[in-house]
Amino acid sequence: MPEAFPRRYGVTMPWWKRSQVALVATLAFALAFWGWTLLLPGLGWLDELWRWSPPQPESPIGQILAATSIATSPGVVFIALMGITGWASRRRLFAASGAITLAFALSWSLGVIFQSQVERARPETPFDYLITHLGNAYPSVHIAVWTMTAIMLVALQSTMRRSVWPWIIAGGGVVGLLSVADLALGHSRVSDIVGGVLLAGLASSVASLIADVHVVRLGKELEPEKTAAVIYNPAKVIGIEMFNELVERTLAEHGYKEPLWLNTTKEDPGVAMAHAAMKRHVDLVLVAGGDGTVRVVLGELADTGMPVAILPSGTGNLLARNLDIPLDLERAMLLAVTGDVSPTDLIEVTFPDHTEYAAVLAGVGIDADIMGDTNEDLKKAIGPAAYIVAGAKHLRANPMNVRLTVDQSETVEAEASLVSVGNVGELQQGVSIIPDASAHDGKLDVLVATPHSTLDMAQMITDVLTEAKDGPNLARYSGGKLRLEIEGGAMCQIDGDVVGEVDDVTFQVRPGAVALVLPDLPLR
Repeated sequence: MPEAFPRRYGVTMPWWKRSQVALVATLAFALAFWGWTLLLPGLGWLDELWRWSPPQPESPIGQILAATSIATSPGVVFIALMGITGWASRRRLFAASGAITLAFALSWSLGVIFQSQVERARPETPFDYLITHLGNAYPSVHIAVWTMTAIMLVALQSTMRRSVWPWIIAGGGVVGLLSVADLALGHSRVSDIVGGVLLAGLASSVASLIADVHVVRLGKELEPEKTAAVIYNPAKVIGIEMFNELVERTLAEHGYKEPLWLNTTKEDPGVAMAHAAMKRHVDLVLVAGGDGTVRVVLGELADTGMPVAILPSGTGNLLARNLDIPLDLERAMLLAVTGDVSPTDLIEVTFPDHTEYAAVLAGVGIDADIMGDTNEDLKKAIGPAAYIVAGAKHLRANPMNVRLTVDQSETVEAEASLVSVGNVGELQQGVSIIPDASAHDGKLDVLVATPHSTLDMAQMITDVLTEAKDGPNLARYSGGKLRLEIEGGAMCQIDGDVVGEVDDVTFQVRPGAVALVLPDLPLR
């Protein structure tokens, strides 16, 4: 699960700078649970407040209580939560999804550990056959798991910028009813249930602190003064209603008016939408889509000075990964309204009949062939791994005759399988094919791969993965402009989009062409 815990607004946050509410809650629940556990031997008076004996198992109320116990067991909760975390992950709420998973693991495992250490026997009950964990009574794992679930569902609603009060009331009601049911069945004492609630609060607070998820949000909407446009690719954004709510309410919290919504189409991947945003002179353009959508919009906004923020919504999101933009939707949105504007380079790609822009990588040869052979349905299912499947068809070297001219230097001729021009260099975390590439250095970096056999191809892949500066099958160049001529032509790709066969193409850096909103940290 990508980016479940590590970053806030793209920057690694020390735990003491994360949600202050989560930090205070963690300390408070830790002290409360520990104190309650120490006081447990003297709490008999509290347990005696429940004076009712369990009903007979064959009675109607007994059967209802038994069915409730089975239907709400921790195993059932786990299955339901996995469905919820999958739903949240598909909508790119990775931090909230990770927090829910961690909170369940902590509440269940810590409950079992404390039960084994406290060694408090359960009350005698005719319903002991329903107890899934036949250990001790304190704390109530059943109530701990359900209380944790209620808390984390409130946190998920908070993340989505929806009202949390209906969920607080509903969650409190469910936990209250299940507590009464456990007491009626004789599974737990009052003090066991209170211990379960406190343990759930501790587990939820720890998970929220680690993931930097806010269970409650203390901010309020500012007076709207600024304007924004949202250019989004509906084929890439999952859960558009939730997406709209999160974006609009986050913008409102930071003083923006209701944004201008502009969706791309198959016929127009962002050109008219970018011009509509420019016509309105908005203060911020949000781009939600894959690298293809992003590059088209950035190209249209080049040299306008209009601030642009990226909300990664594709399968690759290579530009976002290279620039440390969070892949989590909420964090990317918070970065958009709080981050710093940084002039960022683009690569202008000039063909004989038109010009396009690259923000990540443009290439001629085997990489374009792989992009062209990648199955889109498989890409949606397994993400970037689909490129590996497609790449297996191209392990055999198939060199092309090329002529390269970098700036005013002497033309180089080579038999190459790949010529890749990078604005940034990382394909995946830790896998950089052009390690020196930077979107902030005012130059482009070129990788030329010249394998002539399958063995050479294997050596080239190894050299690329180990970020070798050079090798028998690699050559690297850098400068401001590259003219590439290919004998017989070859396929070309720009930021993952195959644009067709070319035989003469020029790549030129456009220093600081776009004003991207980025994290305040050293960038590659």
